[in-house]
Amino acid sequence: MTKISFTGKGFRAKTTLELVHSDLCRPMNAKARGGYEYFISFIDDYSRYGHVYLIQNKSDSFEKFKEYKAEVENESGKTIKTLRSDRGGEYMDLRFQDYLIDHGIPSQLSASSTPQQNGVSERRNRTFLDMVRSMMSFAQLPYSFWGCALEIAIYILNNVPSKSVFETPYELWKGRKGHLTDIKKWLATQFQMKDLRNAQYVLGIQIVQNRKNKTLAMSQTSYIDKMLSRYKMQNFKKGMLPYRYGIHFSKEQCLKTPQEVEDMSNIPYAFIVGSLMYAMLCTGLDICYSVGIVSRYQSNPGHARKSTSGSIFTLNGGAVVWRSIKQTYIANSTMEAEYVAACEAANEAVWLKKFLTDLEIVPNMHLPITLYCDNSGVVANSREPRSHKRGKHIERKYHLIREIVH
Repeated sequence: MTKISFTGKGFRAKTTLELVHSDLCRPMNAKARGGYEYFISFIDDYSRYGHVYLIQNKSDSFEKFKEYKAEVENESGKTIKTLRSDRGGEYMDLRFQDYLIDHGIPSQLSASSTPQQNGVSERRNRTFLDMVRSMMSFAQLPYSFWGCALEIAIYILNNVPSKSVFETPYELWKGRKGHLTDIKKWLATQFQMKDLRNAQYVLGIQIVQNRKNKTLAMSQTSYIDKMLSRYKMQNFKKGMLPYRYGIHFSKEQCLKTPQEVEDMSNIPYAFIVGSLMYAMLCTGLDICYSVGIVSRYQSNPGHARKSTSGSIFTLNGGAVVWRSIKQTYIANSTMEAEYVAACEAANEAVWLKKFLTDLEIVPNMHLPITLYCDNSGVVANSREPRSHKRGKHIERKYHLIREIVH
């Protein structure tokens, strides 16, 4: 389970400078050459073309925005329509806000503690820092050179395509293809070229090329021979159709006596099926159905198929109450099973709190008990007063957790 994501896609600009994203990065651990400690980024929503400015203080953000505005408006012949940012003090500054009002630029501010609403610039700044760390680690330069690495990072990102745009940001912003001459020259000096001829193997898979017929095939003959030899099946007869039409597996074919179970335990059945799965995923698509049939049950799950609820309560670092019991409820999903377990744990927490309060031996029992759960779906449902499509079938008694959890 993952955290509940923001539904739907946000507004996308149709032209350059219709929407500009901005964010100020936190202070770096070391000052860059020139005494710079911060950097502020401006990202055009339509083209994703970015500009980055190094600044010494957060208060310099306003002057850098005016510099950015003059540069891009003069270059594109258009004006900035909207500025989107967080509620940082640099953007809430009265001079900054008055300047935006005077120039007719609406300021879109994200909600408090909601960086997703300013996700374009937030994610871009993280990418900047990842690239800077990689370049600094590779070059083994002093930390004061992070400003130079940042300028290289924005240059690279402006000249490479991304999922959000069909062309490179440079092409959409400039209206022409970019020149990567400098990058090509640098790459030529960093890597020694060697002709490896036609590829023969990749990850143990043989590549068979026929340029005349313009065909490309893959073969795992060596892997299959090795697998047959490992499981002592190299002398078995070949069969063109391993699973004939009309064959049905039934319970009557299962092991019945203890001796049969003991004999079968010496056969690496699961290993064989796993080896077949690897061959099936790579090149053996013709055995997909057969492998699916034989891999349905590799153990004896029984008929109950019920989950187990487990909880543990600690006091001063030691476990005082714990339980692990099979649920009487058949869950349809992991979230549902853990929701039931969380409800039972919450009931136990209510009892434990009352019990310790009556004993009057534990101070601060008026404080709430913290209940931990590693399933974000359960956490979200326990705080949701409404019933949803996928959870409306859950028995009503388990929704008591919504009354207990605050």
